Amino acid sequence: MSAQSSHANGKAKVISLKPFNPDRYRFWVVSAIATLTVYNCHNIVLNQEARPANPPPGNNAANAAARKAVTDWEHRHAQTREAILSSVPDKVMVSIYRFQHAHEMWDWLNQCFGTIADIKYNQAENKLCALLKSPSTSMKNHIDHFSVLQETRDFVAPPHVGPLTDQQINIAFLASLG
Repeated sequence: MSAQSSHANGKAKVISLKPFNPDRYRFWVVSAIATLTVYNCHNIVLNQEARPANPPPGNNAANAAARKAVTDWEHRHAQTREAILSSVPDKVMVSIYRFQHAHEMWDWLNQCFGTIADIKYNQAENKLCALLKSPSTSMKNHIDHFSVLQETRDFVAPPHVGPLTDQQINIAFLASLG
């Protein structure tokens, strides 16, 4: 999550996002938004900051400010688009490189990998809730299996869900005993 800026030789800032890992999609999103926020680009990728309109012809101060706003947005958009393209593997890039807008790439990633993350969360939650200790399973093995399921569920939980509390873990464990 570093950015390089070289003012001495006139190079523009390069925004580096963590490498995209589909299995850790939600963590990548949080990290990417944090990085893009530092560079004032997060609203572009979230499609909450539209490209400013081109000013009408003229050479007054208002038009100069409007042209500067357009140039600034276009630069930040280009940085954002490049950062996304640089962070994804080729097998993902083949699906997004044709998009001209960073928010289109972001939306596609969310529709594809966000949906998969939701499915993984539902599966993990269901496995944890459905766990029942069989009489032939030792208590140690059952605790180990329960812990793996609980950690998996917490790992894939969406940000608005969060990890289980100690009380929720205890209730789920007691329920798993039958």
